[in-house]
Formats: sequence, C-alpha cells, structure tokens
Amino acid sequence: MNLMVTASFLQMNSLMEELSNTVVNCVHPLNRLAAYRKATIRNARLAQKLWTSIIKEFRLHMSSGDYERMTECEILEALADERLDVGSKEEESLITNWILKNPKNNERMIKLKADGLLRKGTDCRLGPVVRDRIPREIILAIGGWSTGGPSDIVEVFNPRSHSWVLPDSKIREIPRAYHGAVLCNEKMIIFGGFNGREYFQHAKLFDLNKKNWEYVTNMHDRRCYVAATSFIDPNGKYHVVAIGGYNGFRRLNSGEILNLEKNHWYHLPFMAKQRSDAGAVVLAGRPTIIGGFDGRLIHNDIEMLDFESQSWLTGSSVMRSVRTGVSAVTYDTNAVIVVGGFNGVRRLKSTEFYDHRVGLWYPLPDMEITRSNFGIESMNGCIYIAGGFDGSRTTNTVERFDMRAYKWETLPPMSIPKSALRLIRIADHDVIRELINFKSEEVDFNQTSHNEHFITNSQRT
Repeated sequence: MNLMVTASFLQMNSLMEELSNTVVNCVHPLNRLAAYRKATIRNARLAQKLWTSIIKEFRLHMSSGDYERMTECEILEALADERLDVGSKEEESLITNWILKNPKNNERMIKLKADGLLRKGTDCRLGPVVRDRIPREIILAIGGWSTGGPSDIVEVFNPRSHSWVLPDSKIREIPRAYHGAVLCNEKMIIFGGFNGREYFQHAKLFDLNKKNWEYVTNMHDRRCYVAATSFIDPNGKYHVVAIGGYNGFRRLNSGEILNLEKNHWYHLPFMAKQRSDAGAVVLAGRPTIIGGFDGRLIHNDIEMLDFESQSWLTGSSVMRSVRTGVSAVTYDTNAVIVVGGFNGVRRLKSTEFYDHRVGLWYPLPDMEITRSNFGIESMNGCIYIAGGFDGSRTTNTVERFDMRAYKWETLPPMSIPKSALRLIRIADHDVIRELINFKSEEVDFNQTSHNEHFITNSQRT
C-alpha cells in the first residue's frame, strides 16, 4: 500500500494500475472488505477494483456471513449496485439477516424492508426485488434452422428475469445452421454450417470488446454438422477445434485446430471413424468427440485426441445408446454429460454421465421432451437445453437440468422454433449490459450517502 502512495504521488499511472491488480488478486476474498475500507482513504482506483471484486464474489460473502459486518451504508451500496448477482429470495433474506445482526444504525435498512422491497421491474417475476440487475452470465442462442430456413437471429437468455430478449442487430451474422460456435479469449468464433444451398468453409469472430465482426482465415474443409470446442493449452494459448462434419459429398473423419494468435488452421490426425452431427467437449484436457453418424452407422463411442502421440484414443466404454444429433457439455475436468439425439429409430430424451476417471457411463434423469440437434450450455451449475427437433417439428422449448436438485425443469421458450442452433455462455463481461438491453436506473435509499469516503456507483462504472 505504501508503494502505491509513492506511485500515486509520482503519477506513475501504469504502475498504479499494475499494483492495484496485484492487490486485488492477492487479497483473500473475505479480507477484501477491510482492504476496501483502507483503500477508500488512500486510493480511489484501488477501492473501485476491490469493490467490484466484492460485488462479483458476493455469494461468497453471503455464505460466510461476512456481509453482516458491512456498515449500513456499505450494505445499501451493495444493494444499489446493478451488478450484484443475488436472487430475489436471497435479497430479502440478506436484508432480514443484516437487520437482525445489526440492531443499531439500521433505520434505512428497516425502511427498505418495510416499504422498499416490492417493486415493478423485469427481475420481479420471480419475487420482489430492490432493483433490476445485470446478470453475471448469460446464454446466447445463435443461428439455427427455423420454419423458413436458416436463421441469423440471436436471442439472449437472462437468468435473472428468466426471459429471452433480442439484442442489438449488430451481433447478428449471416443465416446459417449446423455450424460450430465457441467463445474463446473474449471472442465468439462461428465457423462452417449450411444455409440451404452452400456448405461453409469460412470462419468469423465477434470481438466482445470491439463489438464487431471480423473474418478469420478459412478452414481447410467445408464443414456442416460440425462438432466444435475450444481450450487453452499449457502455454496459455487459445485454440478452437473443428471436428468431423459433412462437406457436401461425404462424412469426415478429419479435424482442424485454429491457433487464434497466428490466425491459422492446422490439420489434426484422422479419427478412427467418420463423424457428423456428433458432440464435442474438452475432457481431461483433451478435445473429445462423442457419437455421431458416418453415413451408414450411428455411433455410441467417444474418441479423445492425445497431443503427445498425435492420435485419437477410443474410450474404454460406450454409451447406453447410439446417438447422432447429440449434444454434450463438460461438467467438470473429468466428466461429461451427454443429452438427447437420434438413435436411428426415434428422437431421444435420455441423458448420460461419463466419468473419465473410472471410464464408465451412468444414466441421468430424462429430459421433459425428446429432441435432437439442439443447443446446449452450462451455467451456474445447471445444463441448459434449447430448441431442436422433437421428432415431428422444430421446437422453441427450453429446459435445464439442475445437478444439485437432480431434475429437469421447463423454462420460458425462445421467440421462434429453431434446430441446429448453438448456445454460448458469456460471463463477467461488460457486453452483457448491451446484450440484455439493460436500462440503467437511479436507486436512492432515502438519499443514501455517508461520509465514510463514499464512492458512488457512477464513479465505479
């Protein structure tokens, strides 16, 4: 802290920024409140960063009870912050518990509980709230095949309001379905797919910071029904992986990997089988492809890419069902959840869990409806499913699986039915505000202010 005082006096702004980041990263989350109070006296920029980290990790402060040590001004400041990621029921409990633990100097909190909690707003459909807030993470539904053909519509799911919204049109790209889509290093990369006439070879990226589309170098092959994933290598380099698919003539057993830094696609070793409409994840640090169709047979096995031997390794056991048009998502480093698909006779609603540590598959509860060629993503401990084909029609239905509750639940539908779409999760990024069309509002808790070196929301954001 003393070094920061010297750097501030000498107006060494770059050093100040680096030191601020170091302090935030080194201070234990439960010690940040004390550090924040010291920083408000000496360094407003550091105080701003510490407050942002407190808001970002506020659930940790709630579970530990640390928030109960906040002054009334601080807890009101947190409740007024549009970035605070707590649910409506948690919000009410937080207010009640803080008042019980702080019987003195709590007049404004008591007033808030008495007549300030119930309000109208997009967030209030799940319960009363203090204010609308920006969710920490969202899900984008990109492209897909709708009733009129391929779609360029992007929809955004707001987990706070449990609603889908249509963002600004600048994030929309050309109509395409059966494409690959991943988020990598704050860039959304879209590649391959089909528009009803052409099988695509090109790739584009949407930079979340610049908020514009840029072309990426073309893949070596045209790839429709492509499986896609991304990962960071041991050297911290970001890579995008395109595996299998269909080039308009045959199903592919080839794959390629995009080095984002060099903007170049490199060939991968050939898989043992041709696979289109497969699922792809990174499992135990290895790109992994699951199920799929070779033009004649539907598969029930997995292949994992081993970088050291430059070869694909077949999994030690197979799924309980063959699956094409299947979707999969990594649950943790060594586990994957595989959902739905088509077994050659009917669409599936079954779900399986693969534990790589023991090499075994386990059944999970079925989805609410059968579906193939749908979008999948994980967010906040849940698996989200959207769209797809249910065996008779393209659907706009959405559901999620909560591993803690061990059950599926239905969510509000998308605005239009789509299959062959892709879902992408965006977390902890300023672009979320724009994508959910967030409207800023001033929150005044009886003209809340204090002389404890108070830093306002407008100064923080």
